[in-house]
Amino acid sequence: MNAGSRSHSPVSTSQLPLAFEVTLEGAHVAIRSALLVIRENLAPLDLSREELCTVELIVAEVLNNIVDHAFDDHPHPGSIRVHGSYQPNGLKFCFTDLGKPMPHSALRASLDAIPCVDPSTLPEGGFGMGLIKLLTDRLDYSRTGSLNCLTMRIPVGRA
Repeated sequence: MNAGSRSHSPVSTSQLPLAFEVTLEGAHVAIRSALLVIRENLAPLDLSREELCTVELIVAEVLNNIVDHAFDDHPHPGSIRVHGSYQPNGLKFCFTDLGKPMPHSALRASLDAIPCVDPSTLPEGGFGMGLIKLLTDRLDYSRTGSLNCLTMRIPVGRA
């Protein structure tokens, strides 16, 4: 167990369910503020620093992908809704937006595509979905009408 780990269960069943929702403008400038609000909502879970950083990394990557890909070429991007809830086996997140659909190939992204070379020679970007897949489970994408929905579970908060 490393120094950032907890030896106790951070959430008792009497505290469940912890749920929150954050809505932000689909623009990069709004992401940092949304991450701060999400971090505040996660405070009652008493996650380790490592777990909190992992959650923040994943959420930031998803939000940046939505802004960069679902809302690219939109002069007035829509909003992004983030719904989070704690379950005994981790955090469940649902991200919804009315942007462009996610290409089917995006969920097939893999960290196997990252070559073992000098990191300074790698291109900027393109590895985010592989990273998200590595750090989450139960990752699913659906589109109903014009609504995109990406759901995932982040395995944190376990004793």
